[in-house]
Amino acid sequence: MQRDAVELGAYPETGLKDARAKRDEAKAALLAGIDPGEQRTRNKLAAELSLANTFNAIANELLAKEHREGKSGATLGKNEWALSFVRPSLGERPIAEITAADVLALLRQVEERGRHETAGRSGMRQRAGGAP
Repeated sequence: MQRDAVELGAYPETGLKDARAKRDEAKAALLAGIDPGEQRTRNKLAAELSLANTFNAIANELLAKEHREGKSGATLGKNEWALSFVRPSLGERPIAEITAADVLALLRQVEERGRHETAGRSGMRQRAGGAP
C-alpha cells in the first residue's frame, strides 16, 4: 500500500536535520492514527476561519440578527453604541484570540473616563463579554 508523500520543506530552506525531525513527527502522528497531511489542512482551515471571525464580523452578525428579529430601534441603537466602545481596540482581532483579560482592560479604560454605566452590566460588559 502506497502512502501519500508528506511535504517536509524545500532544500535549502529546510535542512536535512529539520527534514528528519519533521519525518519523525509525521511517523509518530501516523502511528497515533493521525494523517499529517489532513491535520495540516485542518489547521490551515481553522486558522483561516479564525482570521475571518473577527470581533467586528461577529458583532455585525449579532446586530443583523437583532434587526431581522424586529428589535426596537432604541435597542439596536444602544447595542451599536455600546459596541462602538469595543470596536476600536478589539474589532479586527479574531474572536478566538480575545481573552477575558483583554475585555477587562478595555472595561477599566472606559471606567477610568468616568463612564461606569457604559462599562457595566447595561453597556459594554454585557455586549462584549457576554455577561448576563
